[in-house]
Amino acid sequence: MEDVKANRIKGKRFHMTSAWSTFFVWIVICAIMAVLSPYFLSVKNFLSIAQYSAITGALAVGMTIVIVGGGIDISVGSVVTLVGMVLAAIMPASGSVPLMIIAALAIGVACGLANGLLVTKLNIVPFVVTLGTMEIFKGLAFLTTRGVNTPFNNLDFAAIGRGYSFGQIPNSFIIMLCMIVVGAFLLKMTPFGKKIFAVGSNATASKLAGINIKKIKLSTYIICGICAAIAGLISTSQNSAGLTNSGDGAELNAIAGAVLGGASLAGGSGSMVGTLIGVLLLNTITNGLNLLGVSSYWQLVAQGAILVFAVIVDSFKHKS
Repeated sequence: MEDVKANRIKGKRFHMTSAWSTFFVWIVICAIMAVLSPYFLSVKNFLSIAQYSAITGALAVGMTIVIVGGGIDISVGSVVTLVGMVLAAIMPASGSVPLMIIAALAIGVACGLANGLLVTKLNIVPFVVTLGTMEIFKGLAFLTTRGVNTPFNNLDFAAIGRGYSFGQIPNSFIIMLCMIVVGAFLLKMTPFGKKIFAVGSNATASKLAGINIKKIKLSTYIICGICAAIAGLISTSQNSAGLTNSGDGAELNAIAGAVLGGASLAGGSGSMVGTLIGVLLLNTITNGLNLLGVSSYWQLVAQGAILVFAVIVDSFKHKS
């Protein structure tokens, strides 16, 4: 158990340092973009960054929890797509926003439960499991509407992703911040959160300490599925449509945001504040490149490079 405590202390120091480093990089990027594009510093532009950070942020909350527990989930992008396609299919018949929310959350729970059971009951490597379910969930999404983008019109539902509260603050950003707060409380202030850190730090020692490892891991995947469903709700609301490509690449951005914020792919370290900063950094770069008229192809190169950089930093941390 002493090894677990030592690893947790080391992990806390790392993700705090990494979070501050990422914050500094974010400030530098903002300064550079402000020089290159005067419009960048406008209130409207920052509100746009906040609004479109919500999807990646919602995904990154669940991803952080899974990563801290020593797992990974690359199926979340497909969950976003599945939620969007299902909601678009049932929206015309229902039109009930509460029903849409319940349906989305049910899909998230089901997908998270499927991933968690495959990982814990069959002891399959999480990357392999979620790689397979990524294709399964995407296939189910396409079957729902036969692979056709499905627009709809519901102003109440659109307010979730495109509406504003307290003046000009996007509802989607408020939802993401609430998720960050709940995630931070869960990880830092509850016995369950402490067990997630312990399992991610040293599963063997955690088992000897009486922690039900399988139950903890299963719970992290269910939470991740719920977060992906909320991201799907926001995405579908912003687009007022179920789009076949709505979740493409979203899992990579979520992983990059979490790792940039201090979450270790080896498990046992991470923070929601760091994840928030990492997500804002990613979306600030994307926003700045859009303002500068940089090709979307080069933006993909930049996003991939950021992810590789984050993984390299995490790798060096474990070698030291």
